[in-house]
Amino acid sequence: MTPLFPTPDSPGLDLRERRRLETSAAIGDATLDLFETRGVEHTTVADIAAAAGISVRTFFRYFPSKEAAAVDGQPVFGPVMRDLLTSLTPEKPLLPQIEGAFHAVLVELEQYGGAVHRQLIRVRTLMLENGSLRAASLRYEDENDRALAAEIAARYPLPGGASEAWIAVHLATFTLRTAFDSWVQQVDDSDRETLADTHTRLVDARNALVAGSANAR
Repeated sequence: MTPLFPTPDSPGLDLRERRRLETSAAIGDATLDLFETRGVEHTTVADIAAAAGISVRTFFRYFPSKEAAAVDGQPVFGPVMRDLLTSLTPEKPLLPQIEGAFHAVLVELEQYGGAVHRQLIRVRTLMLENGSLRAASLRYEDENDRALAAEIAARYPLPGGASEAWIAVHLATFTLRTAFDSWVQQVDDSDRETLADTHTRLVDARNALVAGSANAR
């Protein structure tokens, strides 16, 4: 089974993949270090490349921009969504199936803890503090959401077609993003609830809000 967050030490990787992961990790670490010490605006791609011990050309083989190098931790959900597309059940509501796939990733994430959690906190904290980083993440998320919605609409019968699929995907990813931000902003790390529990709490809150709005009519 492919690990959720593969590292150069993960079993079953060939030498080429190990080197790719090592270089990607070095770029990501250098980017976060420089963003935290110098700020996003005062850090260049050349600065990051020098800190990671690579050329600028090599940097651009891995990431299209300095912002992407910082926020590229969330494509882990991509393979999960591809698996979801093969298992969608038309007899069940769409939104809970998408959110169930997201939640499964968050549950598995708890097995990693330590360095992975610290990395997530660093990235999300920087995103909350810097508009350009958050915009880069939102652009990436929007592109993925639209592609996923189009594929779902092609496979899953919906009265509203792609627009209805887009609403479901957007609701799911918005709630997921809110869960990440809420989790990161918890002050006491020793008493921090799990990401999965934060996600469940916010899904329940959103559902209650929608139900309350419907009842108010």
